[in-house]
Amino acid sequence: MPNKAPNPLFFVGLSVASFGAFYWLVNYRAKTYPASQQPRQRDDPLIPPVRKDP
Repeated sequence: MPNKAPNPLFFVGLSVASFGAFYWLVNYRAKTYPASQQPRQRDDPLIPPVRKDP
């Protein structure tokens, strides 16, 4: 029984499907659970605050 090479379109389809699922999930999470509306997490006392100089 000879070994057949895998179909390259299968890998292209798998890549497109995974990218599409990730893109949909990012957009869905941005609408349903926006980070800007969440309360800020408590700062870690061991890490000094970041100062932004002008």
